[in-house]
Amino acid sequence: MKYSRCIGLILFLYVTLYWIEVNENVNTSIITRSLEVDGFCCMFNHAYIKTQNTPCVNLQRDILQKLPHGYMFIDYIYKIENTSLSTFHRDVTSSQHIYKTKYPVYTAILYKYDGDFLSVCPGSNTTYPFVTSTILNISGKSGSVFLFDCELLHAGRINQCKKREVIQTMS
Repeated sequence: MKYSRCIGLILFLYVTLYWIEVNENVNTSIITRSLEVDGFCCMFNHAYIKTQNTPCVNLQRDILQKLPHGYMFIDYIYKIENTSLSTFHRDVTSSQHIYKTKYPVYTAILYKYDGDFLSVCPGSNTTYPFVTSTILNISGKSGSVFLFDCELLHAGRINQCKKREVIQTMS
């Protein structure tokens, strides 16, 4: 009987943890978040919005400065227009756990609109397949970039903006 109560309490606490969501803007994330601790970091430069079919020079330089030495861009760019991918997921197509790669793969998402961007579970890249953090919702201005470990649990936020343009690339 004690065992089932303990399991019930743990399950209740775990589910309750995920009903709590925290909101943060890109400016706060730039100051407080890091790839090493949270599995993601944010950057902002209005010049980033020049990116079309390949990351602009400023964006490439700034991303590579955040990553460990030796990283380079994969010949991959994905454009998302007027929709959001709002299901929580990890990028399994580049999963270090599934494919047993020696080094992690990182995704960079450039937002070319003002508004709600992404929801993440900070640090979830180190607790695969479990999650031990609350949901963090990030919003910001056009020219913001979200760089993260592909194992990080994340989802696009549903938002009310009329035009939504997002460009994703990998390193």
